[in-house]
Amino acid sequence: HSSAPNDLSIVYDNSYSMRATRYSDCFLSIHSGAAHLSPDPFASENIWGWGSAWREYREFVGALDFGAVYQLWSPELHTRFGGNFQDVTNTILACQRRPESPFSMLPDECIYYIL
Repeated sequence: HSSAPNDLSIVYDNSYSMRATRYSDCFLSIHSGAAHLSPDPFASENIWGWGSAWREYREFVGALDFGAVYQLWSPELHTRFGGNFQDVTNTILACQRRPESPFSMLPDECIYYIL
């Protein structure tokens, strides 16, 4: 979304396939979608005063810069991680507390490092 009051802000182009992935790597996938052509977020009228502010089958034209920051797990940050990761973490920590588990031979610090 852009709050610029003219049509020189974010540039969109026609997309001929809503299913095609426009860009993908191990962190991000970008697909075609809808363009919003109003400087007011979620407004229904566009800047020309007629028609819908939403245009279907559009794709972003331009450059996008992003970065990924890896986060080291710790008990204090446990809730910042996704539900599946939290479940696996809880299972590993529970296994570590059982004497018959091979994980029981590892100190807490070693388990934390693995996670």
